Amino acid sequence: MIRLFVGTDPQQHVAERALEASVRKNTSEPVEITWMRAGEPGWDWDDGATPFSRFRWRVPRECGYEGRAIYMDADMLALGDLGELWSGAPNGYAGRNRKKADVIVWDCEKPGLDHKLPDCWDHCDVLKTDTKILHFTRLRSQPWHPYPDRYDYGPHADPAACALFWEYVNLHSLLDGVVLGGLGQDKSDGAPFFTKGAGGPPKEVTA
Repeated sequence: MIRLFVGTDPQQHVAERALEASVRKNTSEPVEITWMRAGEPGWDWDDGATPFSRFRWRVPRECGYEGRAIYMDADMLALGDLGELWSGAPNGYAGRNRKKADVIVWDCEKPGLDHKLPDCWDHCDVLKTDTKILHFTRLRSQPWHPYPDRYDYGPHADPAACALFWEYVNLHSLLDGVVLGGLGQDKSDGAPFFTKGAGGPPKEVTA
C-alpha cells in the first residue's frame, strides 16, 4: 500500500477533498493518506510560509524510519498515477531545489533527497498536457480561498486549472452539508483506500 502524507491545516478542507478525489481516481494501487493537519494533536502550527511548511521533513520519523512514503501539500491535484512515484527512485523530490521540495518520495530508512524528479510531478499553477501533479502555489489566487481574512483573492491565472480543481471537488466532497457527487470510476479495481487524520485510525473511503 502506498503511504501518502499530506501537509495541511483546517482552512484547507476543500483542497483536501479535491486532492483525495484525484488520488483515488488516478492511482492504480491502494493508498493510505495521513493528513498532517496543523493545529491537531501532534502537529503544532508552523511559522513557515504555511502552517505546515516543515511537516514534510518529519515523514521518515512518522514512519519509524522504515519503508517508503510520499509527501504532498494539500494544495495539489494528483493527475498522474502515484504508483509511478512509489515504484521509482527513492529519495526523489520535485520542486525548485532540495530545500524547496514540494513533492518528496522518501526512503525512510535512509532519508535524504538524492534525485530530482521530472518537472511534470510539480507543475505550478499551469495545467499542461503532461502534468502529473498540479500545484496551486499562488496564495492570492487559490480557487478555494482558504484564508479570506489574510488575502484579497483574485482570479486564477489558468482557468483550465481552476475548473479542473472544482471538478475534483465535485467528485468527492461535502460542502455545507450537501453531497455534491461521488468518486466515479476508480482505477484500483476495488482495492481499499484509506484516509486518516493525525493520530486517528484509518477510515475506509468507498466510492
